[in-house]
Amino acid sequence: MSLAPVDFTGRTIEIGHIIAYPVRRGSEMWLRRLTVEAIEIIQSTPPTFKLHGHNDNGRPAIIETPNRCVIINYQSQQRVLHENI
Repeated sequence: MSLAPVDFTGRTIEIGHIIAYPVRRGSEMWLRRLTVEAIEIIQSTPPTFKLHGHNDNGRPAIIETPNRCVIINYQSQQRVLHENI
């Protein structure tokens, strides 16, 4: 049982990561980017997660299936704060 959301490859998703997620409209499908700003834990068995953030167009987005996403940038918020010191 995972206590944190994981992407398609099994890597842990953290706040500050940039992920790519699939979007489908009709028969067309493409990938969009999302900067993770919050992670919501849904209390169920097993726990599920929702990722909140803004996509590459600047619009708010919620990802309900983080296991279909993939991390494309590992720069977490903690690492950014550490590098700026």
